Amino acid sequence: MISSFRTLRITASLLVLTSFVACSKKDAEPEYIGTSWTADGQETKTGGSTQVNTADIYLSINQAGVGSTITPGLYLIIPKRVGTYDLAVSSNGAQASYTSENHLFTSTSGTITVTTLTATALKGTFTFTGTDKFSTPSTTKTITNGKFNLQL
Repeated sequence: MISSFRTLRITASLLVLTSFVACSKKDAEPEYIGTSWTADGQETKTGGSTQVNTADIYLSINQAGVGSTITPGLYLIIPKRVGTYDLAVSSNGAQASYTSENHLFTSTSGTITVTTLTATALKGTFTFTGTDKFSTPSTTKTITNGKFNLQL
């Protein structure tokens, strides 16, 4: 009888401890849907429009601007298949550019990685350095921490 009370007490203690541990876990945050990146230490999170053809996916993100000023934005051409694409190699079809402060920075190095591609979803990462060949002297911009998670 004493051993059954001891077993009952131990079981009850374990149940209480388990409930505290279960309650202390945070629910996972919902996955961000959209596009995000960092330029000049400033993170941008936004949606984006996609256009899909037989070989490529065109991802365009333009932020609001005024007048004839080129507005900050991002443009990616992504091959329509899972994989990692070197932006220094023009033959693989991947391209990236960034517009800011009346500059157009075209990728000269970096990567685009497509991790998920289905009939309804596109997910992956990107990072690149772009050069504005039209400025004198030419200037560069580095885009880091790029992510896309979009519905097609």
